[in-house]
Amino acid sequence: MNSNPVPTPDEWHRLFNAALNQTLTPIDKESLSTLLKSNADARQLWFLYNDNECSLAEIRHVIPAPLLKTSARTRTSSLSLNPLMSAVAGLVIGLFCATVVWGYVGNYSPKPIALLEETFETSAAPLVTGMPLQPGQWSGDFSEIVGPTSNVQPAQGKHMLRFLRADYQGKPIRDGWVADLFHIIDLTNPDLGIHRGDVSLLISAQFSALPQADLQRLSCGVTVYAIDALPPPGERDDAFLSRAALSENPETSESALRILATSARTETTDASPNHWQNVASELRLPASTRYLMIHLRAHLHGSHRPEIPKPVEFKGLFLDNIRTTLTQRPALP
Repeated sequence: MNSNPVPTPDEWHRLFNAALNQTLTPIDKESLSTLLKSNADARQLWFLYNDNECSLAEIRHVIPAPLLKTSARTRTSSLSLNPLMSAVAGLVIGLFCATVVWGYVGNYSPKPIALLEETFETSAAPLVTGMPLQPGQWSGDFSEIVGPTSNVQPAQGKHMLRFLRADYQGKPIRDGWVADLFHIIDLTNPDLGIHRGDVSLLISAQFSALPQADLQRLSCGVTVYAIDALPPPGERDDAFLSRAALSENPETSESALRILATSARTETTDASPNHWQNVASELRLPASTRYLMIHLRAHLHGSHRPEIPKPVEFKGLFLDNIRTTLTQRPALP
């Protein structure tokens, strides 16, 4: 019987990076196998860490153990594939595909680069002035950094972000029901290799909420924008977000800023103090990308109704364990 505990979400990235870097211990391999067997979110993020280019036709040739040792199409490095197959025995065909990729990815893919790991342990509280205009700042709606609150334990560490209200200081339209948090990441360092056009961004974050009266469901999501300039002051907040519709026709805009690409992922779950919902997304970055705009958002289903006072005040709406990673590989379709 396996006595090792199933890894918590904060361990996922460590295990995945160790797998790609060929530094997994025997205990780590067993933990990763258990995680991938039992957790759909972890399997999805694991696929994002790997180049999922193998097909069912290829699998029929590479799954048998003798072929794993000798087949040229696996392109193995010094890492033995037999332990990997043992570690993921019993998984679905798609996971066998990921396992084969694991064996040869190191031959052509640089190590993932962790851009951001935010668990609100040492950070100052985010600004409450809406969307930031400079890299390196968290800003958005009214929020605070707290410890365990109302029976909600942080997803990682001892602290988490608590959204207080669905608006920010000076917001011109005070009818909000969605809590927003933004962050800009500077990608102009040439060492990141964005200019080569083969870099993808992986992002994940965890959300939790308490129910409020008949508002019993949580909707939470992550949106990422690849942009070629910093937002000017006049495009803070909704003015920037509305530009997504113009990104296909940048010549119609008077601003020098262009949204080059965007990716969004939304999940829905019950509002419960005992559950953290993981949201993961990926974006292939155009070669001309210079900055990333991260938009984290959450609201309670039904809070848009006119009888709910606006801006909505949250009894308990939480965010934690935000991670962004660069990988040099094509994004999944």
